[in-house]
Amino acid sequence: MICASCGMPTRTIRDARNLFSRQHHHICRRCIRAYPVVPLTETLLSEGGEIRLTTLVGGTRRTDPMAHMSLMGPLISHVARVRPGDVVLWYDTCTDQDLRLLGRLSIGDIHALTVYRTLQDKGETP
Repeated sequence: MICASCGMPTRTIRDARNLFSRQHHHICRRCIRAYPVVPLTETLLSEGGEIRLTTLVGGTRRTDPMAHMSLMGPLISHVARVRPGDVVLWYDTCTDQDLRLLGRLSIGDIHALTVYRTLQDKGETP
């Protein structure tokens, strides 16, 4: 596969533990080490409970969002295991308008997962 961040070919290291498992990583080990992914969680109050917004990539790092999609699966399973009563929503980008609309819902605690916080972080213009 090709790394979506730097464009170099990625190499999957196989051994006896992961010989028959599928691995779909779109980012190479060098880019993961150079730009570590540290999820940032913000807690906001809403009418029906709390909104927890977890952003996977912070700042203005301009990479393809597909590079980090393989990291969303473990994050979703972690949130489902730690907070089983929360409603989990997955956004590519979550704007302030989306958060205002989520705040008006009365469905309990909401956990919103996003790769980028704003369109400017993603590298697009609104």
